[in-house]
Amino acid sequence: MTSNLQILDDFPVKIRIPVAWGEMDSYNHVNNTVYFKYFESAQIKYFESLDTFKNLRENGFGAVVHKISCTYMIPLVYPDSIQVGARITEITSEELSFEFFILSEKTGLSAFGESIMVMYDFKNAQKVKVPTTLIEAINKIEKTKF
Repeated sequence: MTSNLQILDDFPVKIRIPVAWGEMDSYNHVNNTVYFKYFESAQIKYFESLDTFKNLRENGFGAVVHKISCTYMIPLVYPDSIQVGARITEITSEELSFEFFILSEKTGLSAFGESIMVMYDFKNAQKVKVPTTLIEAINKIEKTKF
């Protein structure tokens, strides 16, 4: 499986998640909705890796999902564990574009997805621009310049 995990080398954030029996549906594979929970877990880990994001949250700012998609390749089944990679592919004035890969430890690439997050001011209930401090923190972990 080591060669398959190399697919995630360019993802600055990776998490390992065991597939739970209860995530399977009547078709005997992980239900499609669960993949979005996997993406969310990796995305939360990504934000937690940014010290700046914690400060933003404490001041009432955050990122909320604007759009999300998943392309399913190979079904996941219990028992298994997956690696989920998360990375930012684009930043605009108000949006962060994420890309996710899900790799089964048994079968390799299972799914990939994308999400667009908008920055949101919860105190004033409105979208806001992506703060420069957040962009700088993302540039550090992505080793690039957005």
